[in-house]
Amino acid sequence: MVRYAVLLATAFLVPPLFAQEPAKSNAQHLVDQTLAMHPDIAIMAMHVTPPQMKDNIIFASNIGRFGKKADSDDMKVINGSTNLEVNKAGDHFEVALPFLDASHKSIGALSLVYPYKAGDDKAALAKRAVKVRDQLSQKIPNLASLVQPWQGSTLPMVSTADPNPTVKLAGRSKTWKPGYTGDFDHFGIDLKGNRLFLAAEDHGTVELFNLKTGVHQSTLTGFQTPHAFIYLPEHNRLIITDSGKGMTKILDATTLKIVGKIALEPGADSAEYDASTGHLYIVTGGKDVGMKNCFLNEVDPLTGKVYAKLKFDSDHTEAIKAEQHGNRLFVNVADHNEVAVVDKKTLKVIANWPLSGAQTNLTMALDEADHRLFVGTRNPSKLFVLNTDTGATIAMLDAPATSDGLFYDSARKRVYVPGGDGYLGVFQQVTPDLYAARPWIPSAHGAKSGLVVPELDRMYLAASPGEHGKGGDILWFKLNK
Repeated sequence: MVRYAVLLATAFLVPPLFAQEPAKSNAQHLVDQTLAMHPDIAIMAMHVTPPQMKDNIIFASNIGRFGKKADSDDMKVINGSTNLEVNKAGDHFEVALPFLDASHKSIGALSLVYPYKAGDDKAALAKRAVKVRDQLSQKIPNLASLVQPWQGSTLPMVSTADPNPTVKLAGRSKTWKPGYTGDFDHFGIDLKGNRLFLAAEDHGTVELFNLKTGVHQSTLTGFQTPHAFIYLPEHNRLIITDSGKGMTKILDATTLKIVGKIALEPGADSAEYDASTGHLYIVTGGKDVGMKNCFLNEVDPLTGKVYAKLKFDSDHTEAIKAEQHGNRLFVNVADHNEVAVVDKKTLKVIANWPLSGAQTNLTMALDEADHRLFVGTRNPSKLFVLNTDTGATIAMLDAPATSDGLFYDSARKRVYVPGGDGYLGVFQQVTPDLYAARPWIPSAHGAKSGLVVPELDRMYLAASPGEHGKGGDILWFKLNK
């Protein structure tokens, strides 16, 4: 059986059978349902041979890899053997069982992986897995029914059984602007000053909250369409990108008064501060301001001096991430469905990494230590994991819809994807090559952008009221260990 927790990176370079997964199947629904009912299961995968196909493949799982062919170990289980194995790291235990339908006919193999530590009762874990397998079997009349499209609700399976979930709603602000409509964008944070900033982009304001209590404190004006925040406490400066003609603003971080501007093309939106160099990168231009091109600007964040400028043949360029121990920038070129790799020294594109199976890549996070780049798409909503050494796609998993945020939590080895559809996606990094989707966490409609604050073990989400709603809230979640 595939040792899911110790798969080699090279195994993931094999293209999946399905570039895009088919419509949600009964099998995938059973996976989602089982994970919600049994939160102790870290990974679940069903290996079957679909009708009119000759190969046994991963047909449903919470790790993606749809279409991956069974190997020799898988086939031993399919032919009746049971496999029990602790991974090399010693922190996961896999139970691979023959997969049966309700008549006890073999239909493939089922793999269940549990968190494990030395001394845990392996026999008890194996017994638990057999019970799960047997419960599943009762719900499967035959193989044909298992692989059919699911006819139930399209909503994701949500965990309600876990007494200690990975993420738990801890608080919610009261609506502070009852008549507000439109979208919020990104958060900014002053941890020492206990301040949380939110860009109310469609209202032309910045909203200030108490970081710990969530109480709304004040509204800052003087903006047109604010987007992103860069707080530099050592210089007592707060920079707020603004896509309006009034340009990006520099504020005194104590008084919150505007003290300067960074003059660039209109359309300033995504920004990334590179602490290793002290330089700021801001994306400008694009279709939202009537321009056919976008620009990546390398700027002195204190003086506004432009060091260099990179022009993209693109009218929709989004998130940026900078290596802190390397010389590269990663940039989402959303209308080309690719990631541009930029040399920081020359500000020139040195590689383009295409994304296959989804379009409109808007969000990004970086795990530099493990050489992994996380990219979120909108059409359809997916989480991509890329190897930053090669640009290869390591994994692709379903994610909540209409997301405008993507966050890597290095302390917990998790990826979070907030969705405007009212759910927060949580993905556990088992190894740098393997990511297990957990049942989605209910949040709020419009809660598509956010911020992770590891010092507080918190994640904040901004619930935009959109075009038809009124008001607007912030929610915060406890990040459990």
